[in-house]
Amino acid sequence: MVTSYTDRVIPVPPGAWRTLVIVSGSTAPRVLLEVSGPPRHVRITTHDAGGNRGPTTTRHLVHGLHEIEVPPSGVCSLGVAPDPCTPGDEN
Repeated sequence: MVTSYTDRVIPVPPGAWRTLVIVSGSTAPRVLLEVSGPPRHVRITTHDAGGNRGPTTTRHLVHGLHEIEVPPSGVCSLGVAPDPCTPGDEN
């Protein structure tokens, strides 16, 4: 779990995480992630401050910066998902 109270770059560790929860304590409508390590296909789910679920999307995260839309004071969950471009990938 990572918590950010300002509009800043959030480092995403290259470890063997399966789910990463990002709590945004800022008023920004997004978070900026700095990804290191191998590429990962992730399922992204967001919730606003009232607990209302936003749309679930998928994204292929490679080394570098990625902007993810997260409601102000919201929560973003990144879960490792099977890569549709890699047959038999079960992550």
